[in-house]
Amino acid sequence: MKLNLIKLRESIKDSNITIEKHPTEDLFIYGYFKHPLSKTKSIWNEYSIMCRGLILNSEGEIIERAFDKFWTFRNHITDNLISLSENRIVKLPDSTPKIYEKLDGTMGVLYWVKNTPYIATQRSFSSLKAIKASEIIQKKYLQEALKLNRKFSYIFEVIYPEASLVVNYGQEEDLVLIGVIDKETGKSIQNISELGFRTKKDLTAEFKNFKNLNEIEEANINNLEGVVLEYNNSLRIKIKFPWYKEIHKELQSVINAEYQMIESINKLKKYYGYKENPLSTTLITEAIKNGRTQESFVNELNIDQIDRGAIKWVYRHWNQYEETNTSISEFFNQSFEYGNTPDDRIWKWKNRYLDKYYD
Repeated sequence: MKLNLIKLRESIKDSNITIEKHPTEDLFIYGYFKHPLSKTKSIWNEYSIMCRGLILNSEGEIIERAFDKFWTFRNHITDNLISLSENRIVKLPDSTPKIYEKLDGTMGVLYWVKNTPYIATQRSFSSLKAIKASEIIQKKYLQEALKLNRKFSYIFEVIYPEASLVVNYGQEEDLVLIGVIDKETGKSIQNISELGFRTKKDLTAEFKNFKNLNEIEEANINNLEGVVLEYNNSLRIKIKFPWYKEIHKELQSVINAEYQMIESINKLKKYYGYKENPLSTTLITEAIKNGRTQESFVNELNIDQIDRGAIKWVYRHWNQYEETNTSISEFFNQSFEYGNTPDDRIWKWKNRYLDKYYD
């Protein structure tokens, strides 16, 4: 299936849709990211609603697709009319939904490069989360992946300690298959439990007596983000439990404050004529000479360095400079990738926000 690229790009112009090209392949991933300080409005239409891990080639052909954008339950207006996030109003179908656990990991979309499986996050091929997820599928599920029918797209929730958000999964590293989608029609395939992957838990039986969605929300199950309701007309609705929303709100407040601090610092640097130097080559050279580990070095990066992609550089290139004939300074200047990757900001956030500043 092909999309009209002219219409697609026109429909997402001035929106919060992001586009990232694959580093080596003719692949482009369309995702969604609203910067906390942005005043840009979310624009949802027949094209943008698909842009949450949508992978196209330069001709507009759909290579992989994820779930269309769906929204979070707010409250009942009437018995069968509800309000959702972003002021959306939806009429509930007469059918009874299937109810599944909502995992608090990172959504990943399976894609292929020369018969090797990789995972992209909803807006990036190259984020730390995407790199880690690709490692998991190649090391743990390679044979299962090679057996998959590629007329479908496979959507995973990726769980591992470094990207832990609110729910505590301990030291678990895994991929959880949460959906299979027909690339041509966009319809979900129901039977996904026999593909060799761990799958999302079906909680329908636990909520069989609920009278409305408020009752599901009030279950407020600890250490579970919430649930996803899936109706037979393809309608999906998220319900997030109150405990999770409260903790996530606090974390988001810290992240927003960090963004605001970076913006203010950059304005002050510009006013006072400071040169941009997000990561000092001397700092790296001394750290390597002194036998520092990557982990200890990353834990001491400041917010400006993190915002400009320093974590990714350390994990990708820390050891590579020894294989070159250039100095560390030359190697650094040639390989550093300037630019903020929103996915990377959550990487080991507890180390940065809690352990480092408040222990």
